[in-house]
Amino acid sequence: MSGMTVSVDGNNYPAVIISPTVITANVSITTVPTNNIVNVSIKSSTGATLGTVTLGVASAARTLAADVYPILDAKCRSCHTGAANGNLDFATYATTASANTTGLIGIPSSGCSQKYRVAVGDARRTSSVLIDKISASGTPCSGTLMPPTGSPALTSTEIQTIIDWVAGGAN
Repeated sequence: MSGMTVSVDGNNYPAVIISPTVITANVSITTVPTNNIVNVSIKSSTGATLGTVTLGVASAARTLAADVYPILDAKCRSCHTGAANGNLDFATYATTASANTTGLIGIPSSGCSQKYRVAVGDARRTSSVLIDKISASGTPCSGTLMPPTGSPALTSTEIQTIIDWVAGGAN
């Protein structure tokens, strides 16, 4: 069925229902939003909103092993070993392991129970504690900005790399 639209942050694109659970649309996002988030609404042929979802948009493709783990290893592992410090252990992590091995993806935060450590595809501070903890604006819900004072700080490029990884699907 045609006549539907997908609206991405107010820009409408023609959409087609392929099956009861599949809607397709060719959407072009030429500028990555500053927060790496877009709001997508599905609208009927009459213009009524049928549903809305928030999606992450990465400014570059990133992987855990190649891009993110080297940052976590250099800037986070010295404190995050064993059961201490949020029970987040990078000491035994191998670069070939999956993100689930690190206890990052889909794990509720011990300090921010309403959030996951990493909510796949959602790089908002309100959803992913990892993003909340490394963002330089405001105090994270679970206390201290990471890395803590006295540790090597994350650069803006390193922060963006982690945001891109989360927004792009945390692969």
